[in-house]
Amino acid sequence: MNHQYTSEDKFNNYDLPQPTKRKQRFFYRKFYLYKISQLIEKALKYHPRLSVFRIDLHLPEDFDDADSKVITRFFKSLNAKLDVDIKRKEKSWGRGLKNKTSYIWAKEKNTSEQYHYHVALFLNKDIYYQLGDVGASDGSLADLIKRAWCSAIKQEKPALVHFCKNGVYRLNLKASDIEQSKNELFKRVCYFAKPNSKVYEGTMRNFATSS
Repeated sequence: MNHQYTSEDKFNNYDLPQPTKRKQRFFYRKFYLYKISQLIEKALKYHPRLSVFRIDLHLPEDFDDADSKVITRFFKSLNAKLDVDIKRKEKSWGRGLKNKTSYIWAKEKNTSEQYHYHVALFLNKDIYYQLGDVGASDGSLADLIKRAWCSAIKQEKPALVHFCKNGVYRLNLKASDIEQSKNELFKRVCYFAKPNSKVYEGTMRNFATSS
């Protein structure tokens, strides 16, 4: 690996998971780690009380690999659905609400024949504290995410959305344990910066964060 990668135990004071056996090391792309750490700080400035949701978005087996706009369509659809949901909540709760959706995604292809996306969604915790019933079609956050992905892939296949185990992180910028909370989140999403399973060909993007 060259200077673009690191196999150290730390990055900008964040812990980087490594195998217990010293001779075996995980490599991470440093620029991606920087973008992840920067996004966490930006998201906390937008929302000092922050929820982060880890999800995986799988593509149908017959999906066109050349359709790289699918992830853009997903976030566009999700933001539109969140806007409608927030307006409904404003009327129901009787107060104004603000949310700026931030995100990180990584596109991978491992032993499976089709690509999939790892995603971390950053939302206002005072509006979106939890996913809700991930198996229901009840207008919960989980339901909005599933419907946005179905819209993006143009197929009704909500089962292609996977909600990761222990995949909800809640941060409070004013909490005494904020640095620990940020570190735990970083350790979870730094996986996005590993070069394994990513495909580097042509102009295909395999990683991005919101601005």
